[in-house]
Amino acid sequence: MKKGLLVIFAVIVCAAAVIAGRLHWKGEVARMSKAAKAEWRADQETAGKAGNDGGQANGALASDAPADPAALTKHLPKKLQDKIKTALENKSSVRVLLAGGESVLGLAAPLQKQLNDAYGSPIFYVKEKTFSGENSLTVYQKELYQSLADEKPDVIIFTAMLIEDNGKVSTHDSARIPVLIGNNLKDTLPDATFMIEPPNPVTFYDGINARAEELKETAKDAGYVYLDHLSAWPKGEGLANDLDKAGRLPNEKGIKLWADYLTAYFSGKKL
Repeated sequence: MKKGLLVIFAVIVCAAAVIAGRLHWKGEVARMSKAAKAEWRADQETAGKAGNDGGQANGALASDAPADPAALTKHLPKKLQDKIKTALENKSSVRVLLAGGESVLGLAAPLQKQLNDAYGSPIFYVKEKTFSGENSLTVYQKELYQSLADEKPDVIIFTAMLIEDNGKVSTHDSARIPVLIGNNLKDTLPDATFMIEPPNPVTFYDGINARAEELKETAKDAGYVYLDHLSAWPKGEGLANDLDKAGRLPNEKGIKLWADYLTAYFSGKKL
């Protein structure tokens, strides 16, 4: 009898421990979420004060009240407009995945901050996924792009791997592969929006810059949004100021320029 009571008592203690653990975890999640929002609001207040002293930086709003969603999302496909509107209403998130070659490294953080500033609400979560050591043909043939679905993105911005493809993949295939990847991901991610963009312009080999024109035509012919941020980069000798010493990848200034363009597109500003 006593043994039976001890077993029952042990079960009750274990159950209580599990429940207490779950409540503690929920409390920790709520605390971290509250802390993240408080930090974001602090940034907003700082931006608001800067704005009162001489114009708001990066177009940030002084409060967390969102501006007109229809105006902010006017450049975007209808499916994505609706998703962002729902996120604003429900205080949920919109997951943006930057995918492609190493040129996008460092772009996620400034883009996430600028988008959340523009919308007056911390709904955007931006992440990078690069295929290190690969070119677009191997990414396609090995089906490495399937890993993008693991992130459960609402938006994929696929940056064509023209730099990595140089001397390894033909211009035609470099332009066509992003479209094929987008087509193949439709079944896996039916609710996601797939966009295509070129990498940054380079100075070490101008032939890479010329490849972007066929990429643009191919993406648009296939019905994909093409983010033509190349129009925002300096032309001629001035381009070197936005790239690393090798003239291959964007430096901090180039990343800022790129993030500014994407922010403008995603927040309804003039491009």
